[in-house]
Amino acid sequence: MDYQTIISEKKAGMTKITLNLPEKLNPLDLVMREELKDVFFNLQ
Repeated sequence: MDYQTIISEKKAGMTKITLNLPEKLNPLDLVMREELKDVFFNLQ
């Protein structure tokens, strides 16, 4: 899934999550929280 505020990369059994709003200093806003929740929910 494509996200607006984070980058999620899966490699060799690990998932790397990068907060991707540097121009706004990566605030933990509603959109980012929902995207993080989605990534964590879909980890296998």
